Amino acid sequence: MVMKRLKSLFSKERGLKSDDLQRLASLQDQQRADELHSLLYEFAFQNAAKFVHDELRRHESPFKGLQRHMFFNEILIMNFWMMEKVFLKYLGNLSEKMHSHYFGSLPDIAERRAALVSKMKDYNLCWDEFTGHHDEFGIKVGEMLFGKDSEFPVRQVSFWIISYADDSIKAFRNLRKQCLDAGLIHKGE
Repeated sequence: MVMKRLKSLFSKERGLKSDDLQRLASLQDQQRADELHSLLYEFAFQNAAKFVHDELRRHESPFKGLQRHMFFNEILIMNFWMMEKVFLKYLGNLSEKMHSHYFGSLPDIAERRAALVSKMKDYNLCWDEFTGHHDEFGIKVGEMLFGKDSEFPVRQVSFWIISYADDSIKAFRNLRKQCLDAGLIHKGE
């Protein structure tokens, strides 16, 4: 079962449909940007939902005891961070736009934005791009999911979070390449 899950994580080719790319290319600048942000948000949302759904259904998942909505919200925010990481030089502060799209009309949006900024900083500090050693990142996400002082299976949680993040970043880079090839984004936008 674990091998099947690992293969599914590392063998996915995901991206935007050619119809969506063609439609976006035909739109005016602001409308194209708005539609692109919506599509990227939807991709991040579906990516998070699939991971949460799969993990909560998997019998031996270390995430089994988490509340679905709390688990989903944290993984979605992690997706916002990954998407921004991949698109930063092209779309700027994408995570805040996605966050507003998801949480925009709630009365506590100011507190949620402050928490998002804090999480983005934590994630950036813990993700070691130079060495590829991401254990600290996996542990940090585990602490966000389970609570800093709670007992949780650290190694298993870290492994699945790092595997998921690596796979997702690759998928988001594929999205970025599609957008570049279609002329939808340019460096420095």
